[in-house]
Amino acid sequence: MELMFAEWEDGERFSFEDSDRFEEDSLCSFISEAESLCQNWRGWRKQSAGPNSPTVKIKDGQVIPLVELSAKQVAFHIPFEMVEKVYPPVPEQLQLRIAFWSFPENEEDIRLYSCLANGSPDEFQRGEQLYRIRAVKDPLQIGFHLSATVVTSQSGQSKGAYN
Repeated sequence: MELMFAEWEDGERFSFEDSDRFEEDSLCSFISEAESLCQNWRGWRKQSAGPNSPTVKIKDGQVIPLVELSAKQVAFHIPFEMVEKVYPPVPEQLQLRIAFWSFPENEEDIRLYSCLANGSPDEFQRGEQLYRIRAVKDPLQIGFHLSATVVTSQSGQSKGAYN
């Protein structure tokens, strides 16, 4: 064992305190702004991406209901699965608003999550292409579940149902 330590150079001897310091540094790298993290993920951003607007527009002078603000904050900070398991149960109408705010607000976020889940932008681009050529039929969304029929040929011979 001493022979192993003898082969180390003096500059390479680190203690547990040093490893704690490095671990803290690496934690800081995870807690950086989302925009800087996204910049490092190749392919997630659309080439000609313009500014995206949120899905819900608020008119000037309109007061946002407290229920809506609460649902948005819950969706941002708590996974929906936990909201469903709370006892006593969260009222259904409030769950619907939380579910609404749990989804990404713009195409760039959807693209990012798709890239992270699949490891590349290929699946998102493939789905977008199928949608553009009108190959996606009968889309249905119930909560977080999305299903559709995809027709991949012009004659309609090749059909598939996807969930």
